Amino acid sequence: MGSRMMHWMLYILIALSWPSMVFCEEAYSLLWQHAFDSTIVKTSMIKDFTKRTSAFPLNHVATKKNMIELDMKTKKEKNRSLKNYDIVKVADNNSIAVGVKKNRVTVFTIDKEVSSFKLDKTILIPEHLIMDISPDGSLIVIVSWFHKSISFYSIKGQLLSSYSSKDLKGAVIQFSRNSKHTVIHVPNYGDGSGNGYLLCYDAKGQFLWRYDHPGNQAQYDLSSDGAFVILYANQILYSLHKGKSVYEINMNSPDILPRISNDGC
Repeated sequence: MGSRMMHWMLYILIALSWPSMVFCEEAYSLLWQHAFDSTIVKTSMIKDFTKRTSAFPLNHVATKKNMIELDMKTKKEKNRSLKNYDIVKVADNNSIAVGVKKNRVTVFTIDKEVSSFKLDKTILIPEHLIMDISPDGSLIVIVSWFHKSISFYSIKGQLLSSYSSKDLKGAVIQFSRNSKHTVIHVPNYGDGSGNGYLLCYDAKGQFLWRYDHPGNQAQYDLSSDGAFVILYANQILYSLHKGKSVYEINMNSPDILPRISNDGC
């Protein structure tokens, strides 16, 4: 009796698992592919393909050379060259980008130019500049370590705010996923203290808080709303809430890339 029961249980398990096994095999079959002539730097969000389809799941792809809009069969519908810029950054939705050539900043979509404006100081070489655009494409942040300045612009070219800082070389810009906060890490090599720091600003470039940490190098990540920041520096993991330390953990490891959930928990 026990043997027959085991036999039927095994049969039921096999029967129940069979559809998922078939689905897995189908999921690994090649549905679409497309090659580009340059390194891919960003793509639009993957479209929902819970229903089996042969349609290509990306609307836009940005490479080092071009912004590309694709149709359902991966045919290039629209294409915009990026070769005229020294630095280009593309928003997360891939619909808008910002490019810099010397001291000229141009904001554009794949179809048209949105705005063009001059920086108040000439950028001698691209390496002097650190630039990014918020995920929603509404805010441009430009850090010039040569001119020791942090500037925030709207996509229309309006200067929202600007700040001075002594040593910005090696600075890194990150945005919260909802684009409401910008957090910049500054290694601060120049003052010899051995301490780096984070600077946080709101969506209009207004300063919110600063957090100093031991060690120049650091890795960090933001929650979706920017209220929480996870920071790893000098082998210590910090959890910050609105610029205040919630806890610190000594990790005793040199190689950690911290990541935080959308809600910061």
